Amino acid sequence: MKLLLIRHGKTYFNELDLTQGWCDSPLSEIGMSQAKALAQKIKDIAIDEAYSSTSERAYDTLEIALNNPFMTIKRDRRLKELNFGYFEGQPNTLKGKMVKEDFRNIETSCDYRKFHGEKLADAVERHLDFLQEVVSDEDRTIAIGGHGLSLTALTHHLCEEQLQKDFPDFRFLGNACAVYMEYKNHQYSVLNIIE
Repeated sequence: MKLLLIRHGKTYFNELDLTQGWCDSPLSEIGMSQAKALAQKIKDIAIDEAYSSTSERAYDTLEIALNNPFMTIKRDRRLKELNFGYFEGQPNTLKGKMVKEDFRNIETSCDYRKFHGEKLADAVERHLDFLQEVVSDEDRTIAIGGHGLSLTALTHHLCEEQLQKDFPDFRFLGNACAVYMEYKNHQYSVLNIIE
């Protein structure tokens, strides 16, 4: 089985450098253009099923990138971004001063629980719970529309050793970029990072 993890395009909050996790901001004109450009980059990947975060920015990006009016995109709350609590809608610099952020170490960083948010490990756990339900050894490809921090942390969690070896420059999934993955013999591996 193959997975195509797609981060949403640029939003108005991204352009204003505001924190958005569970709060939602629509795709900006740039974000829509990015999603259309991604559609061209992934047009040769045959998608059998599609799932999205319940956030409109993720759903809209996936819809544009797949460019298939007949594809049903199922929404799942477990694919939402990390909940930043009180920092939602606030300047990104504010949370950077208050919370240690290192998305490659999900146990010790990005813990927003004392600000009525959640810990990055919990967001990754939600994604893993989702994957357990949909991933199999069948020969099919699933597209998943999601978010920068949670999809980046998930990718590092599943494939850190391979990333260090084969994709040493990969740190964070950019707007309207994708990770193309394979699940085989109970192992995940990254086939390509589509930027």
